[in-house]
Amino acid sequence: MRFVYHNRRDGELPTGGAVGTVPARPAFKQGLWCRPFAQHRLVRDLSGGGWCMDQQQRVVALKRVPILATLSQPDLEHVVKACNWQHYDAGEEILSYRAPSAEVFFLAAGKVRVIIYSAEGKAVLFTDLKAGATFGEIAAIDRAPRSAGAEAIEPCTVAFLTASRFEAILLKHPEVAYATLRHLGAEVRRLTERVLEFSTLVVQNRIQAELLRLAADLGQRDGQALLSPAPSLSDIANRVSTHREAVSRELSRLGSVGLLRRERGDLRITDIARLAMLVREAKGD
Repeated sequence: MRFVYHNRRDGELPTGGAVGTVPARPAFKQGLWCRPFAQHRLVRDLSGGGWCMDQQQRVVALKRVPILATLSQPDLEHVVKACNWQHYDAGEEILSYRAPSAEVFFLAAGKVRVIIYSAEGKAVLFTDLKAGATFGEIAAIDRAPRSAGAEAIEPCTVAFLTASRFEAILLKHPEVAYATLRHLGAEVRRLTERVLEFSTLVVQNRIQAELLRLAADLGQRDGQALLSPAPSLSDIANRVSTHREAVSRELSRLGSVGLLRRERGDLRITDIARLAMLVREAKGD
């Protein structure tokens, strides 16, 4: 059972039992929205990614959001209070493609996948987001239907602002507006690169480029990167518009030439520079 508060009126408070019981309705604790939970489940306050974050944890979480990072402590606390907060379990949908909602979301804890499903059910995977990410901002700015969907990869906590409140923050704080512009510019560049790859690279090179992107997100050490856990064949296939068999063949080939190595449930890229060279050569750089 999941409660979604997107349609709650500003200033409206929920009613219900105290945290630690099994309330019939959403619980309210110390000014925080909390999801109902079974008695045998614990509230993981200390992790910063559990069912309820306290005020200080929420301030720390939003301080990690790049477009909000320049706000003063009082201004950031104001944003925290202006946000609605929601926890999602792994696999739960947060946003639907083409939905008419217009909130902007800040990922406080966990991981979220940006994805679109075709009418036939084919998944088109755009990117995975980690704590500190902003998403949903395009619809919050232009008020048009959602340009993509989003779902939780793992248990996550998100804060969201209505479009009008987000717009008010942009107008009041030019530094947030400039940071948002830089964020959107980076997204345009990333998507432009993806379009170029789809248009000019064969599937083997698209898989190689996607492995490099995954490695860049995690960082590298000694010229190597450990993807932990290893992405599934389906995930990679959905990212580069191919099928599992093509991904399996290319990963096996890269393993045979010493560029990849399976380590239990992980995947190690053993030579980032060499893999990058293969992609540059394919692009003609």
